[in-house]
Amino acid sequence: MTDTTLGPAPSNPADDSIDLFDVAVRILTQWRTFLIVSFLFFVLCVVIIYSITPLFEATASILPQGKDDVSSLSTFFNTHSPGDVLIGLLSSRSVADDVIDRVDLIHVFKAKSREAARRSLEGASVFSSGKGTLVEIKVRHDNSDTAQRIANAYIDALQDQREGMLSHEAEMHDRFYEQQLSKEADALAAAEQDLKKTQESSGVVQPEAQTNIGLNAIGNVRAQISALQVQLASDRLGETDQNSHIKTLESQIAQLQAQEHAMESAGTGAGTGAAASAKQMPELNLEYARKSREVKYHEALFTSISNQYEAARLSEGYSGASFVVVDRAVAPEMKAWPPRTIMLLLSMVFSCLVGCLRASFRRSR
Repeated sequence: MTDTTLGPAPSNPADDSIDLFDVAVRILTQWRTFLIVSFLFFVLCVVIIYSITPLFEATASILPQGKDDVSSLSTFFNTHSPGDVLIGLLSSRSVADDVIDRVDLIHVFKAKSREAARRSLEGASVFSSGKGTLVEIKVRHDNSDTAQRIANAYIDALQDQREGMLSHEAEMHDRFYEQQLSKEADALAAAEQDLKKTQESSGVVQPEAQTNIGLNAIGNVRAQISALQVQLASDRLGETDQNSHIKTLESQIAQLQAQEHAMESAGTGAGTGAAASAKQMPELNLEYARKSREVKYHEALFTSISNQYEAARLSEGYSGASFVVVDRAVAPEMKAWPPRTIMLLLSMVFSCLVGCLRASFRRSR
């Protein structure tokens, strides 16, 4: 005996499809339900739409001027556009706190703390910037005058923030240059004192002039010796060595030779300004040149730092603004939110859909 098991009858794909004609018939037969539901839903949407607090939007715009601190090392590593930098500053806590204090937003937003006021301000503010275009500051509030004041307060706070940053950077530069100038002034004074000691100990004040004086003095003595030797040789032709004149000449020659030897070995005199000895001249001149070069080096370095310091102070005074205010915010006359016309049209569409669904569901029961 064979058992036959009957499975479920295959479903007809046509039974699962939606018959639009049947749906239309259901809706038409329940047109009262459709109208009532659609009307009630639309009225509810209208009440909700008109209960939304309208917001006014105030807009201010600024134009970035690029990086004015070209001497700053950070300039070479900063890849952000000036607009991005300004938006970052506008979003900073310091600027937000400044705006809160300027407009008294803790009272305006009825905030319990400064942090809550910051969050409310952040939700009401939008900053936007295109590449190489204006930076726009948009603020929404239910009071047009308050929206205007907040937008303009952002500009004023941004200006104060930048001035504070420049002032801080100027103080750092001044402190650095003053330290370097003080250090170099001490080094210059030490080099000058060392040169003075060298001059006092060696007697070298003007090396070239004193060397020429010494060499000229030795040359003059040698010339006198040569002249006396010629005269002595001439007188010996007619006189004997025992002649008093011959002895006088020989004595003079011996004195001049001793003087020449003394000039070559020990100099012509003592004290500052005296010509150094011929043997000492190279060493003393070299020592003097080294000490003099050290003084000139510190003088040049001190002058260079002083010039840089003065140029930095002038550049601080002439530092241009990093942005230009194009438009300050004015009190808006038209509401920016909500877009009630669009919302009413969408409400009508949704009300009709809800009415259709309700009429179709009631007919199917």
